[in-house]
Amino acid sequence: MKNPFRPDTSKILPGQREIPQYQKFAEQMRSLILDGSYTSGQRIPSEASLSKDSGLSVLTVRQGLSVLVDEGLIVRQTGRGSFVTELNWLKASFTVGGLEEWIESHDFKASMSSFRVYEAQSPVTTLLKVPPKTPLGFIQHRLMVHKDTLMLHEGYVILDPKRPLLEAELAISFLIGVVKGVQGLIKGASLEMKPHLLSDNEAQLLDLDVGAPAFSLDYVFFDAAKEPISCGSFICPSGSIKLCSRVGIPIN
Repeated sequence: MKNPFRPDTSKILPGQREIPQYQKFAEQMRSLILDGSYTSGQRIPSEASLSKDSGLSVLTVRQGLSVLVDEGLIVRQTGRGSFVTELNWLKASFTVGGLEEWIESHDFKASMSSFRVYEAQSPVTTLLKVPPKTPLGFIQHRLMVHKDTLMLHEGYVILDPKRPLLEAELAISFLIGVVKGVQGLIKGASLEMKPHLLSDNEAQLLDLDVGAPAFSLDYVFFDAAKEPISCGSFICPSGSIKLCSRVGIPIN
């Protein structure tokens, strides 16, 4: 019986290149996933087992599975094996639609509207793991395109001369960098998006009504030692951003 994982050289025309075996294997595995032979969340056979069944080397099988990992069709779990991507809404990774387009705009700018020293109170003391009344830097920015304020940012920074994060946060380039990707002293972050109603000051800066619906994207930034160094919020009017995600088998 003909092995379905091996390229059919009889169909190779003069001047055409033979499809690599790992790509042929990936194509066959992809078909088995899409037709339901392997279901969502199911563990697929080991590389050794697939190698034996297909007559291909373990290296070729591994290369083929890597293609499917890159496509998001399967995930590898250390010590457990490879599994078909599971449709799990609770573990979806979301992107914030709209932000990147604004930042890439030539008219985008971040304007600092306020800075002062703040004595830490709850819940900031809990987020930054500092005692009450610890001096912190408090910063407010307006994120703008043209003359329109699209989003507000306010953050608290630990005043530590050994870690010059305050100077970095005062720079517009830092704020843009945070939105586009964690950098510098910041090595990680926790994020939480919550519904929010605009306060008097927020509504005035955004030119919206007091109590208008919005989102609050709350963050805590961590250094390489996993210690919190900054926290704050991005206040986003409800019509300015959208959360985008895909779960399960990717849809082109």
